[in-house]
This record gives sequence, structure tokens and C-alpha cells, in this order.
Amino acid sequence: MGTVRHGTLELEAADFPGTSPLPRFRDFQRDRVVSAPDDFPSEWKELLGYETGGRMLPYRNQDRYDRNRSIRTFPTIILENDFLCAEFVPRLGGRLWSLYAKKEKRELLYRNNIFQPANLAIRNAWFSGGIEWNIGQYGHAFSTCEPVFCSLHECEWSGQFLRIYDYERCHGLLWHIDFHLPDDSPVLVAHVVVENPEDKPTSMYYWTNIAVPETQGTRIFSQSAEVITIDPFASPGTRRIMAGRLPHLSITGNTDVSYPARIGYSDEYFFQNDAQSMPWEAALEDDGSGLFEISIQPLRYRKMFCWGTLNGGRQWQRFLGGDERRYIEIQAGLAPTQLHGLLMPARTQWRWTQMFGLLEVDSSLVHGSYKDARVHVAQTVSSNPGARRLKEYDEHAAALEYLTDGTIISQGSGWGALENERRRQAGLSPFSERVAFPVESMDDDQKPYLMLLRHGCFPPHVPSELPWHFLVSPEWEGLLKTSLVHSEKEISWNVCLHLGVIAYEKGAFHEARSWWTQSVKLMDNAWAWRNLALWEKGQGHDDEALACYEKAWRTPGGQKDQGIAEELFTLLIASGKTEEARIFFKGIPQWMIDVSDVLAVDNGRLCVREGDAQGAETVLRRSFANIREGETPLTDIWFGIQTIKSLSGGKTFEEAYREVVRTVTPPESLDFRML
Repeated sequence: MGTVRHGTLELEAADFPGTSPLPRFRDFQRDRVVSAPDDFPSEWKELLGYETGGRMLPYRNQDRYDRNRSIRTFPTIILENDFLCAEFVPRLGGRLWSLYAKKEKRELLYRNNIFQPANLAIRNAWFSGGIEWNIGQYGHAFSTCEPVFCSLHECEWSGQFLRIYDYERCHGLLWHIDFHLPDDSPVLVAHVVVENPEDKPTSMYYWTNIAVPETQGTRIFSQSAEVITIDPFASPGTRRIMAGRLPHLSITGNTDVSYPARIGYSDEYFFQNDAQSMPWEAALEDDGSGLFEISIQPLRYRKMFCWGTLNGGRQWQRFLGGDERRYIEIQAGLAPTQLHGLLMPARTQWRWTQMFGLLEVDSSLVHGSYKDARVHVAQTVSSNPGARRLKEYDEHAAALEYLTDGTIISQGSGWGALENERRRQAGLSPFSERVAFPVESMDDDQKPYLMLLRHGCFPPHVPSELPWHFLVSPEWEGLLKTSLVHSEKEISWNVCLHLGVIAYEKGAFHEARSWWTQSVKLMDNAWAWRNLALWEKGQGHDDEALACYEKAWRTPGGQKDQGIAEELFTLLIASGKTEEARIFFKGIPQWMIDVSDVLAVDNGRLCVREGDAQGAETVLRRSFANIREGETPLTDIWFGIQTIKSLSGGKTFEEAYREVVRTVTPPESLDFRML
């Protein structure tokens, strides 16, 4: 039978990411524009781009981290039987850090040796390795670097089993995953339940993301050879998808892309498996063995992602993993690609079972023609002892998903408990007890909202202090509007601030402006001025936005956090106000410059614009942590430095810059270009 115990993981690790107090609003364009060929199958066009625009609230941006690592200890929870040992890290979104095959003495996952956040996810901070459970919104998960709840349960079928769960606040979803290791099972069983408990539909997203080692011989298989690929060479800011069939794609010529190590650039393709089968995916090595996963429907689609072999892809892997090992990702999702949205009906539960284990296939069959190899791998999957019992395991797991007698062994955040309290006060039934959110999980983050629920108003808040978390659902909006009736000036300014955030997030921009204007009239505060700056910028009024930013910066509290300085400095440079930008930068407190990669990058750009090669070189000596995936500011600055040094013969800066980019290779440590 499976047993659960506590463990520890010692890693060279950076600090947990801190958060920005400033709200990050959703993309104005909620549905990404994704183009497809005219002959693209119509069923693959359904919900293409739907609700895949960036969205973060009510969560905060996790952009406060560095690359200063030291040995740290992470509490873990270990589930094991005679075949497998699975180690989870509750503090990091329940990430399955390791899946170890005991008899073969083999790690099945890419097991990261460090914890290093980087700017690759919807809330910025993300780290590589293991298996992550991405629920909610395109861009990994809101809980990637957050603690989730873990509870211990027992049953006759699998012995002790582990449940991880949380309340996803952006879409109002409940989710839990039960992990089982029956006594005779060579596979880890994960039973997933996602619930929309509300009386309205919501957009949804789910992908299991599995990191596995990449070697020259790693080959990827799934039930189908039909794939959708995303064109990496599309114009910046656009998305284009194409249909193809492995092992060759039109965009890659004769390259056999079933071997990710043969792909030069960062790439991804999505397997279009049929709706009746038990979908699966496998990443097999030179010897024909490797990790495989299999599921029931509706977890139908599969994906491969690789960083590619260019300097930028290799640098990203060093950046995230601290060594020369390489990995790829195999993923499983509910939609044809991650650029396809989903609509989850009101009061609906979606559930499925997915299993993970070791697959061993004759290597001579694995590395033959792709068509024949896929047939052999499929036959081996269907005869795998664990895969043969998928339906049986699913029935057992589904019968246990309603258990409510678990013991919480690791605590998550207090937001689920707060929402339960709101539901009770509104006369609604609380969440199911199978996902228990104890009152004691609440802390100072939830206190202002508890006061609102219990006493009808926010507690007083000093404007010069950092703002509280912003909750943006219609239910909280109603409570805040009601509270204005009997709120004093010392409270109303803050209520207006929060109502403006809610209005802006839902696209009521002029209403938002009215609330924030009222907020600063009631009590001058940096946070409403900052938001008014965003409003003006969104209208194309850069000068008015800069004036609002200046007021935010000079209002008490505006210099307690680097966020306003970062946004103001960026806009000064983007507006072409070089002299004003330099004057402003000189007045920024040194502690902000020390901790902010954003300020450093923009200072490097400004130095290049000023023709100050030495100043820009000084910037590039910094150890940067917060570089966004797909962006190349460090090489842009470096190319600018070389251009300044090479200017001669009457060439314009732009002409010389283009020649430098064509002819000069930047240092590997600065090169994050993936194409």
C-alpha cells in the first residue's frame, strides 16, 4: 500500500519571490488574435484565442527576486510504494519535484538541483523541473510559487493517499488532485477534479506540465502524429498556427522534429489525439526507455516544448537549472493548443485520471521510422501493467474523491477561507468539505476583508502605507459599494481606490477614472495617482500620464516601493524624454536601483540613447534575474554598445546597429534569443 510521510529537500535556492503592491490589469484585448491557414480544420478553430489574454488580478505580480542563492530547506511530502517514490513541494504549488523508479534506481523527471525563479509565467515568477499542475489561465498557474493545501487520507484500495488542493481566485474555481500509489502499481495515479461552484460560466485552462531530461536521443511519441504547431517566426505580437504531421513539419524542412534535440530554435507542437481513446505521451531515450503518461478523457491533447539548440535556449536552461543539463516538457491539456480557450459551465465539475510511470521499449524499434516506431510504442503502452488498469484505477479514484475525513498536513493561503466566510454571510452554502479551508489559515492579508464582511466597512488605512490586496469579483464590488454609505473620509478614499481597480479590470475605464479621481480628492494618495497614470497612458495621453506618475512619485508612500519609479522611468524613455529621464534616474533612491532589474535595463537603454557606452557596459555587469521570456534587452543593450563604438563613415545609428546585429556575436551570458 502507498504510504505518506514528511521529508525535506535541501537546495541551492533563491528567496521566495516577493510581490508588487501595484495592481497589474488584464490585457484590454481579452481574446488573443491567432491566425490560421484557410484550409485549417474548422473544429480546430473553435475558441481559438478565447480569453487567453494576460490576466492576473486578484493575484499580485511576483517580480521581486534575485539570483543570490544559498542552501535552503524545503518541507516536502513523500508518497511511495515498492515501485515508485514521489516527492511533492507544497510551498511551490504542490510541484512534483521527483518521481523515482526504485527498482530501476532511476529518476524519471528532470529534477532541478536549484530553485531559481525567472520571468516566464503569468505572475512573472516561474521555475523549471518536475511536474506542475497548471489550472486557471494561460501562462502556467497562479499558484506556481504559492503554498497549496495538502491533506492526508486513507482507503482500502491504495492505503494512504495525498490530496493537494486550492481555491483559484481569478476564475472562482475549486480544484483538487488525489495522488495514489496502490500496492502493486508501477504508475503514480493522479485523479483531478476541477469545479466551477458559481451560477455563471467561466473561462478555464488546464495543462499538466512534465519536465523530462533531454538528450540527443530523446524521441517524443503520442497516440496521434497529427499536430498543430505555433509559428515561431510570426511577426512580433502576432500568433499563427499551422497543421502538420510528425516527424516532419513544413516550417522545419527535413528535420525529424520527433527528436527535440534536432530543433534549432525554441519550438512546441500539440498532438491532436482522438476523442474516444485513452490519450498518452512518452519521452524515450537512446535505450528505448523513459517516462510515459496516460489518461482518460477529457484530457485529450498533448504537447512537446523544447528550448532549442541556439545559444539563447541553452542559456535559458543554464539560467533556470544552474548547470549544463537540458530538459524538455511534455504536457497534457483539455484544449487543442494553449492558444485555445475553454468555457466551463456554471455549477460544473470536470474530472479525469492521469498516470505516470516508466516505459521500456526495444530501442531498435523506438529509433526506426517514426510511423513504425509509434505503432510499437503504442503497443507497449497498451500492454503496460499500469496502463492496462487505467479504467479500474479511475473508478477507484473517482469513488474516493468525495472523502472529507482527511488531515491537513500542509497549509495554503487564507483566501479560500475568506471566500467561504463571504458565502456564509451571503446565505450560500460553503465549499465542499473535501477541500477544507480552515479559518486559522487566514492572516493579515485577509483581515481588511473580514472587517468588511463582519462590520460593513474597511478598517482605516493610512494612504502613505502600501495598498492592500485588490479583490475584483462582482460580489466584493457590491460589498464595497454598500460600505460607502457609512464610511468616513479616512476610509472612503480607500474604498474608491479599490472600486476603481475593479472597474478598470472589467473594462469600465471611465468609471475607474471617476473612482480614482474621487479617491485623491478625499485623500491624496500615490496609488490612485499611479492608476490614473495608467488610465491616461491607455488613452494615448503620455504627457498627462507622466504628470500623474510625477504626483504618485512625490505623494507620501509613492517611494516606499520601486514599482512607481519603474513605470515612470520606462515611460519617460519611451516618450523620448531623454534629459528628463536622466534627471529622474539620478533622484531614485539607491536601494531601488540595487533591487530593480527593470530600472537597470532601462538605464542601460538610456545610456545607449545618450551614446554612453561605458555607462551601458557598467549596467551589463549586473547579475540579472528578471528577464522576460521572449524579450532580449541585454543583447539589445550590448549591440547598442558595439554600435556606439563602431560609428564612423557617416552611417546613422540605425544603419550601424543593423550591421552589428548581422555580423557580431554577443556573449553567451547575455544572449537569451531563441530564434
